[in-house]
Amino acid sequence: MLRCPYQMDAVTIYDRFPTEGGLLDAFIEARFGGCSPACVHCGEFNVQRENDRLFRCRGCRRKFSVLSGTIFERTKVDLRKWLYALVKVASSSRKGISSCELARDISVRQATAWAMLHKIRGAMTRTNADIERLQSIVEVDEVFIGGKPRKANCKWIEIKPKSEKTPVITMVERPAGDQPGRIRVHVPQPR
Repeated sequence: MLRCPYQMDAVTIYDRFPTEGGLLDAFIEARFGGCSPACVHCGEFNVQRENDRLFRCRGCRRKFSVLSGTIFERTKVDLRKWLYALVKVASSSRKGISSCELARDISVRQATAWAMLHKIRGAMTRTNADIERLQSIVEVDEVFIGGKPRKANCKWIEIKPKSEKTPVITMVERPAGDQPGRIRVHVPQPR
């Protein structure tokens, strides 16, 4: 969305974008390249701005939001909080960020933070149609992930059956020439 040459935190975001309208203008600049947005209904470029988020097409006279078609569509949460959540997810360690921690950081309910994280993680994944084929030497390995069944320390507790483990297939392409190596991870669906 927005390219930032340095690490952003909450203070930097609120200093750089004191109002949500300022961030929305930067979003429109990044998404439409400085041009006026096209109507999502008829494709007309002759639009007028109703308020910060809404535009009205002069061709078909219908209203639309510049956020439609993005993860921010129909959100009531401030876009600066969304930007902070994006930065937090992108810069967090391998373990990620919990919805409880994000909810505390941006002052929203835990359910709202969970939904935001779910949308962000969904946008970060790519479908199989978007993935290019691996070309050069490829190494493939599999691993089975899942917990061990609980031990029954007492006579009256029934021993649970072994838990099913989820297979995960990892493919790593070796670097070739000036091309860096790539990695693909796939979780096969049960039949």
